[in-house]
Amino acid sequence: MKKKRIYWGFYSLDYKSTEEYLEQMALKGWMLEKIGKTIATFKKIEPQSLKYHVDIFEGGGPFKSENSIEAKEYRKKFENQGWNYITSQDYLQIFYSIDGNKEAIKTEDKLEK
Repeated sequence: MKKKRIYWGFYSLDYKSTEEYLEQMALKGWMLEKIGKTIATFKKIEPQSLKYHVDIFEGGGPFKSENSIEAKEYRKKFENQGWNYITSQDYLQIFYSIDGNKEAIKTEDKLEK
């Protein structure tokens, strides 16, 4: 099996738990590929330690384009810091880094609240 679909029960407020979950899945050999409203798709990889960052993007939301110019510029800022964009869902942008020592991207305090 090269792909796996699972129920996705995380809410936006669970973003820190989401990071931990995704890191555990990578250790088991599964990399997040895409998230829908209720289903996440993972692809098979060699088990490895990856660092995930789930960031809150103020310009996102259920009625916004996932690939707007604003969203692409937002992602580029983090890609320039060495993070790899995976996917987004509503206000969340999901990145990973192979370098486990990578510093987490700092979400603005007002957005985090």
